[in-house]
Amino acid sequence: MKKLLIMLLILCGALARVSAQSLDDGIKLYERGQTEKAQQIIRTAYKAASTDARSAYYYTVILLDDGKNDSANMVMQKFSTSTDPWAYIGMARVQFAAGNATD
Repeated sequence: MKKLLIMLLILCGALARVSAQSLDDGIKLYERGQTEKAQQIIRTAYKAASTDARSAYYYTVILLDDGKNDSANMVMQKFSTSTDPWAYIGMARVQFAAGNATD
């Protein structure tokens, strides 16, 4: 039983690492202007780790780029009580896109 638990933990860690790598790859592609491919990778990374504020932020960015402001807002609302800096940045970006930003 103990061996099974250890194997599960190792597998979970490996899957998380693959997801993070995929997100980083998507970000690099997005920054290079390869948005279509980047969107697919970022979307997949977000769906694999939807509680991660960083993946939610980049997913929000691609939603906003597609003009899906309401969907972007729904994604970031999940993080409305988060203290993660990525959540703050994402919520601010959604507000700016909605025209609710103030000086």
